[in-house]
Formats: sequence, structure tokens, C-alpha cells
Amino acid sequence: MLRLLPLPVLLVGCLTAEPAPTAPDLDPRNVAETWRAVQPLGLLDLASDPDALLGEDPSCPYLLESEDSSIWTGGCVRGDGAWIEGQIQQFRSEGELWLVADRFTVVRPEGIELLLDGALVQTAAGSLIGLEASLLLCGVHTPCQDGLVGLDLRYGLRLEEDGQVADVAVRGVVGLDGSEPASVDGAWRVDPLICDREPVDGLLAMQADQRQAIELDGADACDGCVAWTVQGTAAASWCPASL
Repeated sequence: MLRLLPLPVLLVGCLTAEPAPTAPDLDPRNVAETWRAVQPLGLLDLASDPDALLGEDPSCPYLLESEDSSIWTGGCVRGDGAWIEGQIQQFRSEGELWLVADRFTVVRPEGIELLLDGALVQTAAGSLIGLEASLLLCGVHTPCQDGLVGLDLRYGLRLEEDGQVADVAVRGVVGLDGSEPASVDGAWRVDPLICDREPVDGLLAMQADQRQAIELDGADACDGCVAWTVQGTAAASWCPASL
């Protein structure tokens, strides 16, 4: 038998509003930190020349070298007073470079200066570079007081003759300290002769609880500003200190 509902009940059911969508988060800090974290130059330098980050004391960390490997081991105090723990191993072969870090840490009285844990693999074919990073780190892209950064990234790079990065493609996951890990996917082109303030063109998209993207357009407007979208909606123009 058909049961009729009272009119007030029907009206309440019809007028009940859908839950309001979550308002986009227009704070650019995570975008800025993610952009810094995916920059490849610091990782390339780390893979090829760890000494540049380790200081100039020849006795600490302890260095053991062979024809195709170098091993830096802590458990010592550097000449400037920094305590070094852990180990970094670098292995070299034709067209390939491995760097493996086991909780390598540089600690000063005021706090941690450098932390590396994980692996980097670099492959080369002429000017084309492949780079895979699976790392927990700080002190490379950003200071350790800003927190640890987790990277699980794959790069395709093209270098100029002087070793400067010209083209970047990157995909993977970035985990910022205190934030939900974000998947990233991007590609951009760098040419300081056209624009020395930002890449000449390209895009970086990030997806965590919200999808965000920055569009790089230095060839058209070399002003250090980017078009920034959140959940597909244009946000305010964003002009970070550096790109």
C-alpha cells in the first residue's frame, strides 16, 4: 500500500542542501616548498660530488677511495666542530652513478645541518641525464630547521655544454614535513638568455588533498610570477622570491 508522507516532511527533504564543498586552500607555502624540492640541480651535484656538501676537513668524514667507488664514514668531529654520523657510498660505472646514504648526518651545536638517507641513481647518454631519487633529506634544497623532505622522483634532463640544466621532466611523490605526500608531474625549459628569473615555459602539477598547478611563462613575461590554479580555479597571481 502506498504511504503518503505529510507535506512538511516532503518540503524538508526537498530543501535539504548538499554539503558545501571544501574551500580551496590559497596558501602558496606548500607549492613553493614543493617547487624547491623537485629542483634537480642540488641532486645532480650531490650524486656527482658529495664532497661539496661535506666540508673541507680531509680527516672527517673518513674517506676510503678505489677506482670505482668512494665511501665517506662518520663517527668523528670535523675541524669546525660539526659532529658527523652515518655513511655515504658512491659507486661509478660506465654511464651510471650510484649514491647510497645510510642516515648520514652533520650536526652542529645549533642543530642538524645535513641529513641524507636513501639512494640516488644517475644515468647519462651524452647531454641526456636520467635521475632517480628515493631519499629522506634536508640541507640540500632547504635548511634542516624547515623539516625533512621525502622524495620518490624520476627525472629526465637535458644539459647544456656548460653543465647547466636546460630541460626538465619530473614525476613522482614529494613528502613535506607535516604535510600529506603529494604526487607531482611536470616539465619545464630553462634558458637564462631569454629569462633569468624563471623557466621560459612549462608546468608543474601537484595532487594531495587538492590539485594545484603552476604555469611558467618566462618567455612571454619574465617577471618571476606564475599562473597558479587550485582545484582548476585561478588563484591570485603568485610571485615567489625565486623560481
